[in-house]
Amino acid sequence: MRLIAPILAAAMLMAACGKDEDDYTYPSVVREFATVGAGAGGNIETLITDDGATFAVNQDYTNTRVGQEGHYRVVTDYLPLTMPSQGTYGTADIYTLASVYCARTIPASSVAGGFSTDPVEVRKVWKRGDFVNIELGVMAKDKQHEFRFVNDGKEAGTANAMVKLHHDDEGDYPAYTKTAYLSLQLAEFRDGATDSVAIYINTEDGWVRNAFATR
Repeated sequence: MRLIAPILAAAMLMAACGKDEDDYTYPSVVREFATVGAGAGGNIETLITDDGATFAVNQDYTNTRVGQEGHYRVVTDYLPLTMPSQGTYGTADIYTLASVYCARTIPASSVAGGFSTDPVEVRKVWKRGDFVNIELGVMAKDKQHEFRFVNDGKEAGTANAMVKLHHDDEGDYPAYTKTAYLSLQLAEFRDGATDSVAIYINTEDGWVRNAFATR
């Protein structure tokens, strides 16, 4: 999975083409984590929900272009126009897109000198489909923060994979709170030897643990 824009970037909001702003009524959109597919030209062509519903994109009002063909994790406001049925896609319009960090874990042993755990605010952590989705509040100003999922082996006495969040704020000044979105792919842990994944995130009050079954 790739990123559409840098972590902590604001959502790309639609402009109401051909209408005065005061005359425009925002539709009743659905906001959720999803996967979008880009074609060879970099245009967003499909939207796949974490429940497995696939929509062909009728109109992407953000006019987003990505660097290459592939699939990207996003948080999106979208409007379903027709719903998927057996063997066919639905259709949907996209109104906003925000980037989601989504990458395979890296072994703790491969991080020279250890890894950073600059504190964050944990707003929400939940499992949906093949992903654990995470919404964080991050104190920031103008620097690019770095996130990684670090595989720190198994929890003692269990078959749980232990994943810790690496967060390096790059010495950013804590001017105000921004939102960061992350997704952990559970398919990585479906090797028959792992029952669940325990995710550890450091906060100002200490580590927060959330555990989820891998299936």
